[in-house]
Amino acid sequence: MKNAALECVQSWNADFVENNLKDCLEKLSDYETWQKVSLYSATHSHHYKEGQLVRIQGMIQDMHNPEYYVSKYTVCNKATGTKTVRSGKYKDVMRVEPGESARCAKDGKDARERQNLFCIPIPALNKWALDIHKQNVALPEIHAEFGQSQGVKRKEMDEDHNDEEMVCEDSFKEVKKTEVRIENVAPTSSASENQSPQNLDDIKNFSFPVKNVEGQPFYLKVYEYDQSTVMNSMVEVVGFLSADPAISYVEDDMEESGKKLPASLIPRLHVVCLKNVEHCNPLLPSFNFSSDAALAFANAQAAVCDLKIIFTPLLLGDKLAVDFLICNLLSKVFVRKDVTQLGHLSLNLHEVPKMTGYVEKFYSILEQLVTKSHYFPLTIEVLNSTPFVPKKDYTCDKLRSGLLQLSQGTFLVFDETKMTVGQLLDLGTKNVMALKSFLERQEVEYDFQFYATPFQTDLSIIIFSERKSLFECDARVPLESDPEAVKALEASFEAAVLYLRNDEVTTRIRRFLTAAQLANYEIPEIVQTRVQEDFVEMRQRDKNFTGDDLHIVLNLARLLTLSTGAQALTAEIWKQACAMEGARRARL
Repeated sequence: MKNAALECVQSWNADFVENNLKDCLEKLSDYETWQKVSLYSATHSHHYKEGQLVRIQGMIQDMHNPEYYVSKYTVCNKATGTKTVRSGKYKDVMRVEPGESARCAKDGKDARERQNLFCIPIPALNKWALDIHKQNVALPEIHAEFGQSQGVKRKEMDEDHNDEEMVCEDSFKEVKKTEVRIENVAPTSSASENQSPQNLDDIKNFSFPVKNVEGQPFYLKVYEYDQSTVMNSMVEVVGFLSADPAISYVEDDMEESGKKLPASLIPRLHVVCLKNVEHCNPLLPSFNFSSDAALAFANAQAAVCDLKIIFTPLLLGDKLAVDFLICNLLSKVFVRKDVTQLGHLSLNLHEVPKMTGYVEKFYSILEQLVTKSHYFPLTIEVLNSTPFVPKKDYTCDKLRSGLLQLSQGTFLVFDETKMTVGQLLDLGTKNVMALKSFLERQEVEYDFQFYATPFQTDLSIIIFSERKSLFECDARVPLESDPEAVKALEASFEAAVLYLRNDEVTTRIRRFLTAAQLANYEIPEIVQTRVQEDFVEMRQRDKNFTGDDLHIVLNLARLLTLSTGAQALTAEIWKQACAMEGARRARL
């Protein structure tokens, strides 16, 4: 009976999971079982019932103080005197039916702590990835037990009340079975600097780093908190949905009153299992993906060939610029030590053509290939109005998001060709300083008003500019254009659009880019010796060649290795990386 219940994931309720937690977590470690849990869809919220097991994907945008809950309590039927012990785990409120009273231990021995996380839809997720996620949404069957599992009879007790118990029914309201309907109140005005968010549009303006993000934010109630889940972590979560209006009535009497938005606006999810995920590419499993990633990685040469076919004409026939672009697409921080980060490769492509809308058209091609990206025009007006750094708002005890609060693996394309003459205001100056600091350390200092706290990031940056960028990047490549490629530029964009209509091509590229970023890499001992010898020779030829310059060449060697589908550096690829960096430096 128990094994049959374990197999039917959609019928799990809170009490079954609590009583069989080890077995349930073992089942959820299997990716196929994980996929059987309904992926929550905000557009079909009326299909979900209170207490239903659902799955969400998102990014941790804010972390609130832990809260306490009653792990178990005694309910007494006033008419019969029958006592029942009920569990408070995976629930927001005690279930007290009409004609019942609830009692909890006076000494608080049944009080437990759970972590409070604010989770938003993954920002900057591109349309093709969103469309695939929507296709994967299977609307759940509605089981009769949903909404009826808030309490369960465990054992009966004597009629006399124990002296160690206290009546606590006045602190809780009756929980009614309800169909989940998520509110989206029409906005009266946007959340200003001194105004707390009041509706879903305000929440998006306040807590989402980029606009036009589809999806539903959640409060996550985490019972077994893992310290590896930090701010901006990408997560997949399975838990019990709670959007009952009764929750809001209870919270009105609590210390945090006014700081949490109602459950009908932002549902709560009582977490059974939370997984930190390294990517959100729907074409690869989110975990246990080694075999799928290996298959995608095996297509490296074909995928790189496709990328060169697409981007060589768009970068005016400049093959060196294309090679650096591909390396940028594969870059990822893989080592952090003290203030040093290895793996990222920010790129400045300048001397771009004066074609109207060139960068926007280039970005429209790029966003069809990478999972997450965002285009940002670097104008004086936008710099003066868009915060880059998240800032704590103590009036509502929430973190106001900024552009640089994005999950790992997001591509930011900055368009410096839009820059005009003007004056930077206070916010604009802070944004410029924050971007410079970020490019140097892959770190953003969040503003908590009385102090600043650094948070690590891992974003890929491409800056397009007419001349050398205002911001220092790891690699600056002046474009050397082919006159024929310049003449055919408009036609090249049209050809790229047609080329990407081939689903086989786009799938191959999308899978490869993610698999390559997650691949392991090593430098054999014999090649390490070669690198050391070459570094000595480079220093002898150029006294200005530093350890930082060596890191750039080593990073290029790593990325070139991955672009071939290999995972170990060879002497041949090392030589190619040295030549590639030498050609770039010769242009400067």
